[in-house]
Amino acid sequence: MQVFKFGGSVINDAASVRALAELLRGLAHEDLAIVVSAMGKTTNALEGVLESYLTADGLATEKFASVKGYHLEIARELFPETHPIWIELNDLLVEVEWILEDELHDEKSYLYDQIVCLGELLASRIVAAFLVDEGLPVKWYDVRGLLITDDSYTKALVNLEVSAKRCKEARSAGGWILTQGFIGGTVDNNSTTLGREGSDYSAALLAYFFAAQDVTLWKDVNGIYTGDPKLADPVERLEQLSYDEALAIVDDGAKVIHRDALTLLRGQKIPLYVRPFVDPTDQGSVIA
Repeated sequence: MQVFKFGGSVINDAASVRALAELLRGLAHEDLAIVVSAMGKTTNALEGVLESYLTADGLATEKFASVKGYHLEIARELFPETHPIWIELNDLLVEVEWILEDELHDEKSYLYDQIVCLGELLASRIVAAFLVDEGLPVKWYDVRGLLITDDSYTKALVNLEVSAKRCKEARSAGGWILTQGFIGGTVDNNSTTLGREGSDYSAALLAYFFAAQDVTLWKDVNGIYTGDPKLADPVERLEQLSYDEALAIVDDGAKVIHRDALTLLRGQKIPLYVRPFVDPTDQGSVIA
């Protein structure tokens, strides 16, 4: 099995969802697990919704309407009005709308996880539905039933034993597993998050549970560089580096890959690729 993770910087509109389908079309006979992050800047936007709800500044509903409109517009470009995706999206949106309509009585960390998880859920529903329509062997899974965590909201710890069993059951069902990054769930069915930028870690966890041959992070850059290519000049692409070299880069402040993801993959000796979404023929960088 291969694990592919697509971040919000590359999956952010209808055109990118179509490009994703095109990228995967040639892999229809491969064994894949696909992890999807929230689209674009949705996580930031939902954090803004939460802040307005907590401070009662009167803007929470307006801000949430913007998040809702963004996703529905993408869906309108991809699906007909009769498609079942509209019911799925509505069911997800209503859960947060109910929270915003209620009086504040929960802790901030708990509310954060219940609200911000929506981004990944919406994105994965849209992507999965489109890939199915394109004839690809995708099965959508709610990761909150796969990665079981404690109730340390915003920084939840994954129960490896229970999660391994859940993932094994999903794998045995066949087809491509498509699910969400960044989030998990408690045994009481509450949403949790694994820490900011936790989608890389989600991909590494699934690779661990599925004994995957490798993990690929599809990004808006074509690999790992000696510096930020947007700021530093000149910089050199590192086509191959060790886990320890990659960890040193992360510890030096580069926000290239989640540290916990690297540590987990190093322990299992699972190679990690960083490749450009816009050019799937480019092998990018590999950490191994």
